[in-house]
Amino acid sequence: MRMVNLPCLRFVQLLSLTVLSSGVASAQNLEAAKLNAFSHKDLQITVLKNPGSIIKTGFLGSTRVDDQLVIVRVQGKVVRTYVTSTARPGKTTPDGIYLAIDRCRPNHTSNIYGSEMDWALFLDQDIAIHSTTEDHYQELGRPASAGCMRLLRDDAKELFQFATGAASTPGLGTTQDYVSTNQIGINILPEDKVKAYWDSLSKDETKIISKMAVQNRKKIDTSVKTFYKHGDKADDVLEETFQTPQGRALSNPKAKPSSRFKH
Repeated sequence: MRMVNLPCLRFVQLLSLTVLSSGVASAQNLEAAKLNAFSHKDLQITVLKNPGSIIKTGFLGSTRVDDQLVIVRVQGKVVRTYVTSTARPGKTTPDGIYLAIDRCRPNHTSNIYGSEMDWALFLDQDIAIHSTTEDHYQELGRPASAGCMRLLRDDAKELFQFATGAASTPGLGTTQDYVSTNQIGINILPEDKVKAYWDSLSKDETKIISKMAVQNRKKIDTSVKTFYKHGDKADDVLEETFQTPQGRALSNPKAKPSSRFKH
């Protein structure tokens, strides 16, 4: 039986712990550097996938609702809070800090699902913040997408305008990509960092964010009621035919009928 030299064994254990600690420290330093770079961006977009009990945006019956949120700062000032929808169970909206936008595309169709992804700000080749369609408005606030972050059409268009710095947004018939003229950072917070983020805000900021979130929730609820009553509102000549939940078709006569899928 081969004997192990105990001092040598202790040295190996200490070396392993040192290497492990060094790796953890390096990761923490990198995260701190990215967070610092994010804080200096002109346009800062923070995504709260799991706000928990921090912000209550409305009521569902007698139950308070806590929505997933997108918080927008321009030059350090909170200017918008949107209710969003991130990945449903089995799919992933990746956590982390993104210090650049891959591309800005006003009119986009998913290569995988064939669904509309207009006013899209792409983090990479697949994941984007984009508008959803009226039939998915009722899902906003909870996990329901295939990984992207969905917004109301008007909200996605407004965010696109913030990102491109355009005085007016292009029509949805525009197929070209737009360049992000503002320096953009996106921070998708993991669940265990949401409370620390909220605690870091001033009292005035938390009031502003909460108020905007409640207003956006009301806007969504109104949009859902409008859709159930009047059906899909075509917003460009390429808009396809879609049936309302009651089965009433409100179509653009120039549009091509096709199916919509979750995205």
